[in-house]
Amino acid sequence: MRTTWREADDVWVCGPYSDPGGQRNAMTPPTDIQQHHGTMATTHQRMDNSPVLKYNPPAHGVYTDTPVLYPVVSQDWVKFDLAFVDHHVIQKSPRVEDKTWRGRSRKAAVLFYLLGVIIIFFSVAVLVTFIAFLSGRDSKNTKDRFDPSVMEFSITTTWDSRPIDHPPVKIRLSRHVGGNDVNIHVSAPFFNNPPNPGGPAGQPFPQLYNYEVVEAFFLNDQDDYLEVELSPHGQHLLLMLRGERNAVKQQLPISYTASIHGNKWEGDAIIPGRYFPRDVTKFNAFAIHGSDPNRVYESLYPVPTGKYPSADFHKLGYFRAIDFQSILPSNHGDSYHSDEWSSIPAHHHNG
Repeated sequence: MRTTWREADDVWVCGPYSDPGGQRNAMTPPTDIQQHHGTMATTHQRMDNSPVLKYNPPAHGVYTDTPVLYPVVSQDWVKFDLAFVDHHVIQKSPRVEDKTWRGRSRKAAVLFYLLGVIIIFFSVAVLVTFIAFLSGRDSKNTKDRFDPSVMEFSITTTWDSRPIDHPPVKIRLSRHVGGNDVNIHVSAPFFNNPPNPGGPAGQPFPQLYNYEVVEAFFLNDQDDYLEVELSPHGQHLLLMLRGERNAVKQQLPISYTASIHGNKWEGDAIIPGRYFPRDVTKFNAFAIHGSDPNRVYESLYPVPTGKYPSADFHKLGYFRAIDFQSILPSNHGDSYHSDEWSSIPAHHHNG
């Protein structure tokens, strides 16, 4: 409409709802609720060829709802007048804000909608992150559970098959990153009885089995076995045995660290693959704490209740099978090599 006003060759304007000449060819522009309500315009020349009419405003320059019509002979004045109306009314009409209850309710509804979208977005993001975390943790637990190179054991009985009265000692065996060594991780309750034996942490300590200690035994079918003793205070003791109780080497060096956390302790040892006898097939684990006459001996694979008068961790017949090859493939077959075991004279073998 505005473009038509500017480009018209024959333009006339009049007051609201009037039709000069009765030609029925006037068209109403968009209603202006400010000063110029009801202004009409047309680009059609009147059929009776009467002079073009102009919109005659009051003297104060403000258009009203009852304008007066006058004939004019110049189109230029009309075009100027329409340009004036276009500039001062259409372009500068202020936007009226809806301050009614319905308008405010609509605005509040929009704000609540946006807030709901934001809350839903962040809730979904948090939920996805949490699920991803749980999936990663479950994947790791599942991997450890079914990974043959990782084995976990819990000591829940005394040496003679009686249940223990405290959280169990847990031992985890796994292949070391290098591939030729074995990691032993211990998680156990800390009794601090007997107290620290006093030797340097990380170093061998003779007769460590007389203190608080966790032990792991690795046996083959020829009764060659490795005994690993680990203390909560950081000392360790390794013995190589050929035949029951026949120690041929001991106090072997290893990498071992331990830490105490209140009533619990943890230890991590790296056992070189060459310390294990060839073709390990059986395993047992033990834990000791307390002082006589209340010293406590615990066993992963215990002896029957009442069969023996006292604890003896070297009852090799009660050891049970272990798939040690899945942890340390180099321990079996032609790939096995150990200078420590091959240097032991044959006559030391009692099996």
